[in-house]
Amino acid sequence: MQISCIICAFDEGPRLGAVLAVAANHPLLAEVIVVDDGSSDDTVAAARRFPGVRVISHAQNRGKSAAMATGVAAARHELLMLLDADLKGLRPADITDLAAPVLAGAADVSISLRRNSLAIFRAVGLDFVSGERVVRRTLLSEVLQEMRSLPRFGVEVFMNKRIIAGALVVAVARWSGVTQSRKTEKLGFWRGMRAEWRMVADLMRVAYPIELLTQTWRLLALRMRAGKIDDAERLPVHQPRLAFGDGAGLVQRHHLEASRLLEVGAALDQHALAGCRSEASSAAAASPDAIASRPGPATDSCA
Repeated sequence: MQISCIICAFDEGPRLGAVLAVAANHPLLAEVIVVDDGSSDDTVAAARRFPGVRVISHAQNRGKSAAMATGVAAARHELLMLLDADLKGLRPADITDLAAPVLAGAADVSISLRRNSLAIFRAVGLDFVSGERVVRRTLLSEVLQEMRSLPRFGVEVFMNKRIIAGALVVAVARWSGVTQSRKTEKLGFWRGMRAEWRMVADLMRVAYPIELLTQTWRLLALRMRAGKIDDAERLPVHQPRLAFGDGAGLVQRHHLEASRLLEVGAALDQHALAGCRSEASSAAAASPDAIASRPGPATDSCA
């Protein structure tokens, strides 16, 4: 299987080159696509310094979700590696660690855990909004129109929904030397904070807050199914699907841990469902039009 690498970039001229210096020369990446999302700086020029990198430009800034859809539509290969354009400290070994579990058949999806991921994500061992992933192209190519209709940010949360629905095995690549540039670094404190909050608002438009919480638990459960083979063990890419452990007891323990995590997620979902129904009942009693006027998707938010 070959990998297409997609990097979405908006005004990332000062940072993109460091990522491409690694990705454009990596033997596991058959093609690298940079989607310039209407940048006003030298992002396109930075990408074109690397021979073989395909550059696709949006005339106007449309947001990461739309840029990702453009990259997926252009990709030629069965696997996709998604990378953010503002990574610092990226090494060839990090690319290998992210790709290896999927290439080896040990996992369906691989997600990075960066050194400066939020402390809570590092504590639980999974960053559910990480932008660095390896997935099968079909996970996203089948829903391109939906991706284009997403808010500017939120494509990772949308992707998580599909990973969970498909019960795909998740691996985590621990990138202990890689960080991501914060928006406050790039834009200044106040502009950066406003940008961060706009991104959070977009996430909540894609998934309700309780669902954002349960996504972490559900992804952790899917990760446990992989038998903890994903903790930066540098799998050889030729290795077939790995065993879950050295004995049946280890397998049973991992499955038990996964089942408990799924039970926690289901309990949180039921709690959210009960709260939604209670809220809807109260609103209906106060005004017949209350539910119809509630903001959000036209579908039932409790579903």
